[in-house]
Amino acid sequence: MEKRFWLGVGVLAALLAVSIAVTAAMKAIHEPAAEGFAEAARIALEGDLPAAAARGRQARQRWQASRSFTASVADHGPMDTVEDLLAEMEVFAEAEDPEHFAAACARLAAAVKAMSDAHSPAWWNFL
Repeated sequence: MEKRFWLGVGVLAALLAVSIAVTAAMKAIHEPAAEGFAEAARIALEGDLPAAAARGRQARQRWQASRSFTASVADHGPMDTVEDLLAEMEVFAEAEDPEHFAAACARLAAAVKAMSDAHSPAWWNFL
């Protein structure tokens, strides 16, 4: 009986450690990408679409580099939304449409930040 108790405590401690690590990793991965998309939107609205597109592509690369990890721990619905918005961002960059490019980037920033927030240790995530 005592061995099973300590085994259970060990399993729960391991799960807690993994959860904390996933939370930290999601924040470290997604918040810089969200900031990159927000910056791309701001640059586009200032009128420098080539620089904004370059910044958006950098943020996209950051997102794609962590896509496998994110897919292993996150809901795929929001991931599909991000993928759709990435495609929109590219279309608007190619069409040289700074307003719609900025809007897509702003939506990307919000969606990617939401991916991070969904794994934060907030009370509403426990309910």
